[in-house]
Amino acid sequence: MWVISPYYKLAPSFLHEEVEKKYGKPETMKAKYDEAAEAWWKLVQKRLDKSGSGFFVSKLSWADFFLADKIETAMNIDKTFEKKFPKMIEYKNRIYSEPKIQEYLKNRKESFY
Repeated sequence: MWVISPYYKLAPSFLHEEVEKKYGKPETMKAKYDEAAEAWWKLVQKRLDKSGSGFFVSKLSWADFFLADKIETAMNIDKTFEKKFPKMIEYKNRIYSEPKIQEYLKNRKESFY
Protein backbone atom coordinates (compact mmCIF):
# COMPACT_ATOMS: atom_id res chain seq x y z
CA MET A 1 0.00 0.00 0.00
CA TRP A 2 2.86 2.37 0.76
CA VAL A 3 4.02 2.40 -2.85
CA ILE A 4 0.69 3.69 -4.12
CA SER A 5 0.45 6.30 -1.34
CA PRO A 6 1.57 9.92 -1.67
CA TYR A 7 4.32 9.21 0.88
CA TYR A 8 6.22 7.00 -1.54
CA LYS A 9 6.96 10.01 -3.72
CA LEU A 10 8.42 11.80 -0.70
CA ALA A 11 10.85 8.99 0.14
CA PRO A 12 14.53 9.46 -0.77
CA SER A 13 15.56 8.22 -4.21
CA PHE A 14 17.90 5.55 -2.77
CA LEU A 15 14.86 3.98 -1.14
CA HIS A 16 12.99 4.00 -4.44
CA GLU A 17 15.94 2.24 -6.05
CA GLU A 18 15.97 -0.47 -3.36
CA VAL A 19 12.23 -1.02 -3.51
CA GLU A 20 12.17 -1.11 -7.30
CA LYS A 21 15.16 -3.43 -7.43
CA LYS A 22 13.42 -5.88 -5.12
CA TYR A 23 9.77 -5.52 -6.19
CA GLY A 24 9.65 -3.73 -9.54
CA LYS A 25 8.32 -0.40 -10.74
CA PRO A 26 5.41 1.25 -8.90
CA GLU A 27 3.13 0.61 -11.88
CA THR A 28 3.81 -3.13 -11.56
CA MET A 29 3.33 -3.02 -7.81
CA LYS A 30 -0.03 -1.24 -8.25
CA ALA A 31 -1.32 -4.25 -10.18
CA LYS A 32 0.02 -6.57 -7.48
CA TYR A 33 -1.61 -4.42 -4.81
CA ASP A 34 -4.97 -4.53 -6.60
CA GLU A 35 -4.81 -8.31 -6.86
CA ALA A 36 -3.76 -8.77 -3.23
CA ALA A 37 -6.33 -6.25 -1.95
CA GLU A 38 -9.12 -8.01 -3.82
CA ALA A 39 -8.19 -11.36 -2.28
CA TRP A 40 -7.62 -9.93 1.22
CA TRP A 41 -10.84 -7.92 1.50
CA LYS A 42 -12.90 -10.82 0.12
CA LEU A 43 -11.40 -13.02 2.83
CA VAL A 44 -12.23 -10.44 5.51
CA GLN A 45 -15.78 -10.11 4.19
CA LYS A 46 -16.19 -13.87 4.28
CA ARG A 47 -15.10 -13.87 7.95
CA LEU A 48 -17.55 -11.08 8.78
CA ASP A 49 -20.37 -12.93 7.03
CA LYS A 50 -19.48 -16.10 8.92
CA SER A 51 -19.63 -14.37 12.31
CA GLY A 52 -23.30 -13.51 11.72
CA SER A 53 -23.08 -10.71 14.29
CA GLY A 54 -21.92 -7.90 12.02
CA PHE A 55 -18.71 -7.83 14.02
CA PHE A 56 -15.49 -9.78 13.58
CA VAL A 57 -16.50 -12.08 16.42
CA SER A 58 -19.81 -12.40 18.27
CA LYS A 59 -19.74 -8.84 19.66
CA LEU A 60 -17.82 -5.60 19.28
CA SER A 61 -14.15 -6.23 20.04
CA TRP A 62 -10.65 -4.86 19.60
CA ALA A 63 -10.48 -6.68 16.25
CA ASP A 64 -13.34 -4.51 14.96
CA PHE A 65 -11.58 -1.31 15.97
CA PHE A 66 -8.34 -2.50 14.39
CA LEU A 67 -10.06 -3.56 11.16
CA ALA A 68 -12.08 -0.34 10.89
CA ASP A 69 -8.86 1.63 11.25
CA LYS A 70 -7.16 -0.44 8.52
CA ILE A 71 -10.14 0.20 6.24
CA GLU A 72 -9.74 3.93 6.85
CA THR A 73 -6.03 3.70 6.00
CA ALA A 74 -6.84 1.80 2.81
CA MET A 75 -9.37 4.50 1.90
CA ASN A 76 -6.73 7.20 2.39
CA ILE A 77 -4.28 5.42 0.13
CA ASP A 78 -6.52 3.81 -2.49
CA LYS A 79 -9.01 6.40 -3.74
CA THR A 80 -11.05 3.64 -5.44
CA PHE A 81 -11.41 1.58 -2.24
CA GLU A 82 -14.95 2.74 -1.46
CA LYS A 83 -16.15 1.82 -4.93
CA LYS A 84 -14.41 -1.57 -4.91
CA PHE A 85 -15.35 -2.63 -1.36
CA PRO A 86 -18.65 -1.02 -0.34
CA LYS A 87 -19.38 -3.68 2.30
CA MET A 88 -16.12 -2.80 4.04
CA ILE A 89 -17.22 0.85 4.11
CA GLU A 90 -20.56 -0.15 5.63
CA TYR A 91 -18.72 -2.19 8.26
CA LYS A 92 -16.33 0.68 9.12
CA ASN A 93 -19.25 3.11 9.39
CA ARG A 94 -21.08 0.71 11.71
CA ILE A 95 -18.04 0.48 14.00
CA TYR A 96 -17.47 4.24 13.85
CA SER A 97 -21.13 4.88 14.72
CA GLU A 98 -20.60 3.59 18.25
CA PRO A 99 -21.11 6.65 20.55
CA LYS A 100 -17.77 6.40 22.40
CA ILE A 101 -15.93 5.86 19.12
CA GLN A 102 -17.63 8.91 17.61
CA GLU A 103 -16.42 10.98 20.54
CA TYR A 104 -12.88 9.70 20.13
CA LEU A 105 -12.86 10.27 16.35
CA LYS A 106 -14.14 13.80 16.80
CA ASN A 107 -11.27 14.69 19.14
CA ARG A 108 -8.34 12.75 17.70
CA LYS A 109 -5.63 14.33 15.60
CA GLU A 110 -5.87 13.84 11.85
CA SER A 111 -3.54 11.14 10.56
CA PHE A 112 -2.97 9.67 7.12
CA TYR A 113 -2.31 6.19 8.55
